[in-house]
This record gives sequence, structure tokens and C-alpha cells, in this order.
Amino acid sequence: MSRYALQQRSLPNDHSSSVQSNNRTNLSQYAQACVLKGFKPRRELVGTIDSITFYPLKSARGIEVDAIECLMSGLKVKDSELYDRHWVVVDTTNKNQFVTGRDEATITTVQPSFHGNKLHLDAKDMETLVIPKIAKSSKVIEAKFKLEYVKGVDCGDKAADWFCKFFGRPGFRLLFFGKKIEHRRLIDQTDDRWFVTAKPTDQLAYQNYTAFNLIAKESLHDLNRKLPEGTEKCTMDFFRPNFVVTGCGAFQEVSPCDYRTQFQDTWKDIFIGNSTFYNLKPRNACLLVIVDPVTGKVREDKEPMTTLRTYRLVVPDFKDAPAFGVMLVAEKLGTVHVGDKVYATKQTT
Repeated sequence: MSRYALQQRSLPNDHSSSVQSNNRTNLSQYAQACVLKGFKPRRELVGTIDSITFYPLKSARGIEVDAIECLMSGLKVKDSELYDRHWVVVDTTNKNQFVTGRDEATITTVQPSFHGNKLHLDAKDMETLVIPKIAKSSKVIEAKFKLEYVKGVDCGDKAADWFCKFFGRPGFRLLFFGKKIEHRRLIDQTDDRWFVTAKPTDQLAYQNYTAFNLIAKESLHDLNRKLPEGTEKCTMDFFRPNFVVTGCGAFQEVSPCDYRTQFQDTWKDIFIGNSTFYNLKPRNACLLVIVDPVTGKVREDKEPMTTLRTYRLVVPDFKDAPAFGVMLVAEKLGTVHVGDKVYATKQTT
């Protein structure tokens, strides 16, 4: 049975509004038509992978690579133990809360690098931290991310001391999403706000909603053209995508409309190399985008958030958070290379 039929089966029966009901009806009819007529939606060439970036430490800088493996829990460097967003700093003075760039803006200046199978962290006026191999006796610590409790393996006192010195106060620990930790689920499967309903097999580590995210390069160009004259232009580092696609129009990955009532032209299933993903939801830009990743300081002009709010408030549930890019979930695992063609089926009404 195709996933289109499975999606219909997994949808909640109780809808909070007639708009949602109509929305789901359209999606269900589309799914039924595909199954009954014995065909799948046509794949269209939508672009090319321009860059691939993985971010070992949550909220720190990324590492660009030419190729990357795709696991259910995110990106992985081939023949290594280096993963995307599998390390996180927590604040023990604040109930082991995750430390992100919204809390400590300077973490965005920490530069990871890998040497063989070892992860190094560098920052201004700091000695290089070589992340030690996790010992079997290492403690598993429960941390908190928003309203969710997530576990991690403690990386030891040396790493903790490094971050305490970097932030200028005590209480920080570095955690690793190791093999001792069960993968946590995606957003609540009863949540019917998005394009499809997440499945119980969908996984992620310390990412926010899904293990992968994608942005069209032309979307960034469009934003930079709209910034006020004299404003410093933004790079993709402000938005921290895993995959950047070129060759498509701005915001083609998600149609610039009310997704509750119109799915027209939004990318649905996405095929890159020998990997397949599905588009779970638009990506909501948070306040981290106003932190300059070079200086580690909040921009006084609050850009690019100010400009994005003038034309990208297209998802009602995001309230004042603009939509920029999409959140993806892996369905078929494989390897993605820079230069790979990107194909997609498109959601239609």
C-alpha cells in the first residue's frame, strides 16, 4: 500500500474547524485517486543541491560537506560517528535546559570541525576542545527542551569546563545523543496542522521538529532584495539549513499561501540522490535568525526578521513567525551529494 493511503488512515477523525475538515478531505480525495487509479503523482525536476551543511553542536556553526549519509535521526558523515545536531549544551543551573542561540547568542560563533573520527570545537580566545570518546561508564542525563524531556550522555568535565569558561559562568555540561539514548518522536502524531501526519517510526535527535530541513537558495536572494537599503545582507548561516536547493523559484518548496486551504504546487515527496523525504511542514523562522552568526550578537535592526514579517506570515498557526523553508522527514535512507538533482511530487487541490 502506498504512503498516500497510509496518510489517509492516520488522519484524526475529529477536526477542530470546517477549514481543517475541507483541507483533509481534499488531501484524502487526492490520496484515494492516486491509489484507485494505480499511479503515483508525477515527479518533477525542481532543482539541484547547491550545498549540504551539518551542525554537530546545536546552535553552533555548521560544516559544509560534498556528500552526507541520511539516517532516520539526521545527517551522518560517512564512516564516522559525526552526526547533525547530536551534541547539545545544557544549563544545570536552569533545570538542564538546552542552551541555544536564543539563550546564549555567542554559541553561534563556536566552530566545529572534524579530524578523522574526532570532533573539534574552536572559539575566539579558547583552546581547541577535542570531544573525548564517550566512556561506557558515562552518565545519562535528562535535559529539557521547551516542554519536552530528552536524555543525553554526559561528555565529561573537560568539555563542561570549556563551555563554562566560554560563557563566563559555571553550570554548563555537554551532552551527546549516543547509542544509549532512545530516539525521540516527532511532533505529536495527533497534530493535524501540517501537510501530513507524522508516523511513529519518525525519529530525530536534538533538532527542533524534524531531522532535516531545506531552503531554496532563491528564497534567500529574494529576502536580501527586500531588505532596507544599507542593511547588511544575510547568508544561509542565519537560517542553518541542511540542504540548499538552487534552480527553483523563491519559496517554491512551499507555496506562499494559506496552507490550510490550498496545497497547490507545494512540494510533497522529495527525491534527492537515492534518498526520499516527505515534506512535513513549513519551517517557522525563530528569533535565532536575528543573531549574527559571525559576531554572536543580536542585530540591532532585528533583521532579517523584521523584513520577513512583512511578507512571509503565511501560516496562521505560526502567528508572528515567518515561514522560511520546509521541514523534512526521511522515508528512504541513502546518500546525498552536492550537484544531485532534486525531484518532487507536488500537492494539488
